Amino acid sequence: MTFLTVPQGQYKIGTTLEGVRNCVKLWQSRLINPCYGTKEFEQWIAKEFPAHVIESVDFELQETLVSNADVRAYIADTGAEVPESIAIDAPEDHPVWGVSIDWAKNYALWMSEKDSSSIYRLPTESEWEIAARGSDFREYPYGHHFNSQCANTIESGFGSTTAVDFFSSTPGPFGHLDLAGNVEEWVDSQYCVYAGGVTIEDDLYQRFGMNYFILRGGSFACGGDLSRSARRHGPFPDPLFRFTGFRLVRERKLVGELSL
Repeated sequence: MTFLTVPQGQYKIGTTLEGVRNCVKLWQSRLINPCYGTKEFEQWIAKEFPAHVIESVDFELQETLVSNADVRAYIADTGAEVPESIAIDAPEDHPVWGVSIDWAKNYALWMSEKDSSSIYRLPTESEWEIAARGSDFREYPYGHHFNSQCANTIESGFGSTTAVDFFSSTPGPFGHLDLAGNVEEWVDSQYCVYAGGVTIEDDLYQRFGMNYFILRGGSFACGGDLSRSARRHGPFPDPLFRFTGFRLVRERKLVGELSL
């Protein structure tokens, strides 16, 4: 696994009111399910409001999504449930998918136990978005405008996952791959209202209240609107949204913290 540093600094995340309106105008007629109405779609995007600046320390985020090959030793060692991507014999260099938030967290704990020099965890929602937006507040990890050739979304036409390094020519602002598309990514943050925003009582809220973990980045099975850097999705119980994977943050232990 390769980890790339996201430097310390002030970063803007979220979306302005103008950005919400522009997103709805751009994507409303291009949604993969024409049953979604404008008001419903606008509610989902409004969960990103308002845009705000946060201070971040530097952190190391995995360059790629965790692959099927990466998790085989974990499954063999712990007897963990076999993810659907491995059950259907997806390629080894493709991202693991069909995992729950708890599965992803347990994998990170296992990795931490195996590496005496580091601790592994899922990124927080703000860390993930900082890595996707950079200092230039990108609408998509690869730039300011949607491009179906830059990420594996339904518009790209692959119809399945791609290798975790397939889009190496269109990285995020700090070099990370697949922050848009391929499989959705779990982050270790539950839905909350940004300061100055309002609670959005959408379908996820009606099902889970505030008690659901966020997914980021979209997938090959979903439209490019979900691949926007600011988009806050959740575990909707539909086969179309089962393509869930993750990447890790690595924290180096201090010398005094090393296991004996």
